Order: sequence, then C-alpha cells, then structure tokens
Amino acid sequence: MIKANSNEIVRILSDSLFNIDYSPLGMNKKRDKRGLYSSLQHFLAEWFFRWVENFEKEHPMGKVSSPYSEYLSVFQKLKRKNQALFKVVDRNKGKLLYVNETPRLVISLQRRGKGGILKMQEGQYRIEVSRHRELHLSAKQFYKIFSGIDKLLEQRRKFLIETGFKYTLPHAFQSDHKRAKLTKNMGHSMWGDGSFAYGLEYRLKMTDTHDFGIAHITDYFWPSPSINEFYQNICDAKTILMEVAHIVPDNVDFICSHRDDCGVDFTDEREYPDNYLAICYIMNRLKEEIDNGNNTICEQDYSELLNAADLESVLTVEAFKKQFHDGWAYREHIVKETRELLRNYCDLITIEPKWDCLNIYLLPNRNHVWTRECGMRIPYTTNMEFLSNIQFLLYKAAQLTELFDRNSDFETTVGLLTNGPVKTLE
Repeated sequence: MIKANSNEIVRILSDSLFNIDYSPLGMNKKRDKRGLYSSLQHFLAEWFFRWVENFEKEHPMGKVSSPYSEYLSVFQKLKRKNQALFKVVDRNKGKLLYVNETPRLVISLQRRGKGGILKMQEGQYRIEVSRHRELHLSAKQFYKIFSGIDKLLEQRRKFLIETGFKYTLPHAFQSDHKRAKLTKNMGHSMWGDGSFAYGLEYRLKMTDTHDFGIAHITDYFWPSPSINEFYQNICDAKTILMEVAHIVPDNVDFICSHRDDCGVDFTDEREYPDNYLAICYIMNRLKEEIDNGNNTICEQDYSELLNAADLESVLTVEAFKKQFHDGWAYREHIVKETRELLRNYCDLITIEPKWDCLNIYLLPNRNHVWTRECGMRIPYTTNMEFLSNIQFLLYKAAQLTELFDRNSDFETTVGLLTNGPVKTLE
C-alpha cells in the first residue's frame, strides 16, 4: 500500500496535537479579522508616527514641555476613560502607558526637572523596535490625540482595506498596483499553538506578459527588516526582475523566496482546465512513491488516489495508469533534453520535474540547503532555448539572494508571475 509521505505524517501529528483551523479565508471571520489587523499593524504604525510628526510641526509646543504632573494626570484620565484600551504601569522614575490597539504602542513618561518627557515606540517595552521617537506634545495635545486614537487608527485601517492595500506599497509602486489580498497558510511553518501566519500578497503591472508579485508575512517587521528596508528591497528587486523579464518566455514564472520557516509562497493564480490540479496531485503523489522505491503498488492504491482527488467519475483506473506512464515518459524526455541543453551548468542548478511544470532552481543541492533561492516554473510546452541565457539568470538570482540576505529578510517573496492562461500538457 502507498505510504504516507513525511509531509502527511507531520500533518497527521499536528492534527492530533492542535485544533488547527485549515478553513479558507472567509470561513472564520473573527480569526481572519485578527489576521488582517496583524498584517496591517506596522503599516499603521509607520503612518501614525508620520501623522504625529506632522501634527507637531503644525502645532508647535515651543521649547517648554508641560509639567510632569500634567502628563501623569493625562495618563490617569485616559485609563479612566477606557480601561480596555489604556493601561498605566510604574517604571523606575516614571510611568508607562500601554495602548492596547493594533498596532501596539507604548508611551514612556520621564522627568526632566519639573517637566515631563514623552517617548513613543511600537511594540512591547524593552524589545528592540524599528520605530521610536520623543513626542513634542503638550499634555493637552497628547490627550486630544490619544483619547481618540482607536477611532483614528480604525479610519486609516479602513482606508487601507478599501483601497485594496495600495497604500501599503512604496509611493513609486502605487500607480502600477493591480490587486492585493490577505493570504492565509501561505507561510512555510505554523506557530506553537497550531495557527498559521497571515500575509499580504500584491500584483503590480510590470510588462504585457508578467506581473511583479510581492508576498510577505509582516509579523517580523521589527526590528529587521523594517518597513523602510522592505520597501527598499522590493524596489531593488523590481529593477533586477525587469532585466529577467526580457529573457524569460511569456508563460514562465521566476520566483525568489526563502525556503526556511519564515518563507512564504505565492497563491497560484494560473488558469487551468477543469480537474487539472487534482490530476497533478495524484500524478505527483504516485511518482513520489515510485521514486522512493515502492514497487508494490496495487489496484487499490490507484483507486484510493482517485478517490482522494475526487476523480473517480473522471478517470478509470486503466485510464489513470495509461496517462501516468505515457505522461511521465514524455515529461522525462523533456527533462533529458533540458539537461543536455544545460550540460555545462547542471552542477549549478537543481531540476525538479512535476506534472504541471518543470521547476529549475538556480542553486545546487537544493534538498540540503535551507536558504533563499530563485527558481523558475516552466510549462512543458515552453521552448527551452531561452535557457541558453542560464549564466545571466544565475547572476540575477545571486543578486536577488544577496539583496534580501543583506538585512535578513526571510519573509518577503518576489517574482515575475505570468498574467495570462498557461497552456498545459494533457
């Protein structure tokens, strides 16, 4: 009988340990809302810090701050106004005001003579963060802003959502924005409680045949990479990928992502014939067993695979067998021709055939390296002559890898994604 592979074993064990929510977006609205708010928290913080800075310029406090006692009185007044939103705690020679909103903000109050000094940071106190600054606000100004901070942040959050997350992108990208969405379970690992991270995924117009894709999980946007580093990374990545766009054919995707726990995948938005993805599943699953040395596959195994993919009414066992053997024979022929074309570079790449496409990863020994990588999804109908530029593609892959490794950005995936239908083999 066909054995469960390692991924399935992990899934079975995880199911027994955690009550994991595998439902798609829209099925658990409360959890999705939390995920959406979490994905937007650092963009909100970035905006709010700039908003406060502009407020200070428009309403200068002057050289003298309010007395320490007035700031302390405001802290207590805010706490009384909304105990769920504000919490005041003692600190050596001062106080802390926790703002229980998304994003989480902490305001510290210290003495300077008789005056008070306010400092604001994103995140939890005593954890290194990417945003922190001294506030030049009088006690009256501070209360005016923070007594309505929940409404202010909610207005901005609503604006970001209603504009399709367009304004979470660098200004230079906003005119090319096509669409964006919240994603779930696209990350490579789960948290200790069995839940998965939510992320944001964007499609930007790049060429007539390809979109510029960006996917990321924002949970690690502090301390590094910061949003500014993220913005710079994707701007530089777009420049590199534009050069790649002149090389790859219309139906080839070129993707740069991290393989480790914090990496994230793109949603597959390619257009397929009916039942095609289910057929890909059973063809890849059976080949995996054969490649692993399972030579005892029986009629029941074929039936169970068809049943698992809900294909009993589409394929008979005999048709499944024939399509499997004929299809993989033809695909292996293409793989052989591709290896011959890349003869001098085969030691520098990893070729991984799947039923739907040929994956070429631009690094050797992929199975033993958990690092950032670049790879191509190449439909078998593609003219492979473009691979004569493999040296150039390897160079661009090295540039992209170095770019994201420079500030330990594991969470961001970028790529050239085809924006039209893909012609598939039967």
